[in-house]
Amino acid sequence: AATAAAAAAAGLDPRSRPPPTSGDGDGDDGRSIIRPAVTALIKEILTKPYAKGAITKEQFKTIAKKAVDKVVLAIPSKGKGSVPNTRDGLEAWLSASRKSKIKALTEGYVAKYATH
Repeated sequence: AATAAAAAAAGLDPRSRPPPTSGDGDGDDGRSIIRPAVTALIKEILTKPYAKGAITKEQFKTIAKKAVDKVVLAIPSKGKGSVPNTRDGLEAWLSASRKSKIKALTEGYVAKYATH
């Protein structure tokens, strides 16, 4: 306890995390560009079942979080299909084929979590 108090007094909180080490300061390999676009797409897909009463507000939020996390975390950091680092790259990455796969994933979660 004395060591932790001494470290805190010196401004070195052992629970604090070091700053990101990537060159752009994001710390997430550019996924911050993709996450909002994927979130918007998934929310758009979920609007219809929510409006019909097939899912509750809590189910909407749960499905959205699970689907966004699954899509974003599945993106490789390097190589084919990796995270784009520009808006133009994002549009190319979010192709019709990929949108269709995201829609299928989201609809699968709706089927799993839907109010019966």
